[in-house]
Amino acid sequence: MDKNLYPREEQHNRYPMFKDMFGEVEDSTVLDYGGNTANLLHFSEGAIKEENYTCIDMEKEALSIGKKDFPKAEFLKYNKYNWADNHNGNYHADYPTLRNESVDYIFSYSVFSHSDFLDLLLTIQWMKTLSPRKIALSIVSTEDKVLTNWFWQRRVQEYGSCVDFRSNIAECKSTFTLFDNNFIVENTLAQAEYDSTHMLTIYNPDWLVERLATEGFDAEIVRPRGSYASFVII
Repeated sequence: MDKNLYPREEQHNRYPMFKDMFGEVEDSTVLDYGGNTANLLHFSEGAIKEENYTCIDMEKEALSIGKKDFPKAEFLKYNKYNWADNHNGNYHADYPTLRNESVDYIFSYSVFSHSDFLDLLLTIQWMKTLSPRKIALSIVSTEDKVLTNWFWQRRVQEYGSCVDFRSNIAECKSTFTLFDNNFIVENTLAQAEYDSTHMLTIYNPDWLVERLATEGFDAEIVRPRGSYASFVII
């Protein structure tokens, strides 16, 4: 199976996190940014209405699977450059146009842990033009010790060795990014287009809240029940 396709197994069920942050959405519209095959919609078991759901992803096959399973939902491809998953994408690609001009709730899981701060910032700016009630975007925080340890162990398993980036966490004042298994870039808001196969960005949560505030966004960092990752709530 393609590494960018996530099967509908319980370990990929993000709906409990969604519900913990948004509550019952009833007839509200939902944008799932980086939604893959619409697993969020699948696991909501009808709590999110199919016709109220929009999925944006860069993986064509994932979108095709989702559209086949949920024909009333909206699926949009976004050919954005990504350091690990989409080297042929356009770093300056325009954001997709939704069939509705606004959306009530925006959710994103495991997207901005694999991009840079500039991508996070520009995407939040675009999302705000959709007039959402709430935005929840997952990140990896320096306080997410279980998750960062898991990432390190996974890199060791895949490469045979990995620089122990966990030692960078205590000194992280803003952000640092691990490329592949041994290349670390610190305190950089916009990354160069490195030819990498893996990317992990870790944020100092206090810095992130303060930095977003300078851009006019009132943000907080939370960790919903059942999640090892933190979320930026706006």
